[in-house]
Amino acid sequence: MWLVKCSEKRKTEVFPGCFIEKKSFSRLIKEFKNKEKKIYVLDVKGESIRKLKEKDLQNCVFIIGDHEGLPKKEIKRFKNKISIGKKIYFASQTFVIIHNELDVREM
Repeated sequence: MWLVKCSEKRKTEVFPGCFIEKKSFSRLIKEFKNKEKKIYVLDVKGESIRKLKEKDLQNCVFIIGDHEGLPKKEIKRFKNKISIGKKIYFASQTFVIIHNELDVREM
């Protein structure tokens, strides 16, 4: 995983299908909702990703926090909390685990 500086209002493709862009968390969530994306927040207390049906994983996004976590007031807004296990992982590891789960399901 690379950390790259980016400027306001500029979207950059860092490798195929992966973009970086600087914007507020609330703006990002609003854009996802406008695109009718199902939003999942990763939380160790959430429902296991393996219990979700394939239809639940269509047209969705995963919100993953860093070592500081997500703002508590923001997390409370989300109903769909999922877990990848009882252990806590680095964000970069979390991406790999989620992608593996989707790959196993051939999604």
